[in-house]
Amino acid sequence: GQWAAVMGSNPSSGTANQKLPVEAVSWEEAQAFVSKLNERGDLPKGWVWSLPTSVQWERACRAGTSTAFSFGDSLSSRQANFDGDQPYGGAETGPYLRMTAPVKSYAPNAWGLYDMHGNVEEWCLDASEYEIALTRGVDPFVTDGPFRIVRGGNYHESARACRSARRSVNLPSEREGPWGFRVALRPPYNK
Repeated sequence: GQWAAVMGSNPSSGTANQKLPVEAVSWEEAQAFVSKLNERGDLPKGWVWSLPTSVQWERACRAGTSTAFSFGDSLSSRQANFDGDQPYGGAETGPYLRMTAPVKSYAPNAWGLYDMHGNVEEWCLDASEYEIALTRGVDPFVTDGPFRIVRGGNYHESARACRSARRSVNLPSEREGPWGFRVALRPPYNK
């Protein structure tokens, strides 16, 4: 519903249900959405909407945990939307919806964030430089590279693909998969 209100159309397969996450959007389209949000000019001075970086996304997903998922070291499809025939960490098999679920269908993580595991994979702001060594306290924002990072797994994948640490990549123009995004509010990057 938020995508349609800002962009005027909806590329998702479930367009009648406004509570479904937007999917089938490219990184470039997600950036266009963010730009339109920022054009509204209704934010506190110095703040902007943005896609989270991969490191920011993982921190938000983990919500202070160090386990495979924000819920622990196992995941059932009763906790997140993924292929319920492929749970993780000894969890029992469960439902396999084969489509997106409405936002907030599952319990949030400890920080109150919903759907960080499964449902749709989420585009991150940065490019895919996996080899960068993390410096303590520094978010390695990478702009160079042909691919963009996606996080969180999706409803077609196994629970293993929904782990907090797992990341994948796609071309920024790719829009044919169950890829969506979430936005973050923050001060602009200093380049």
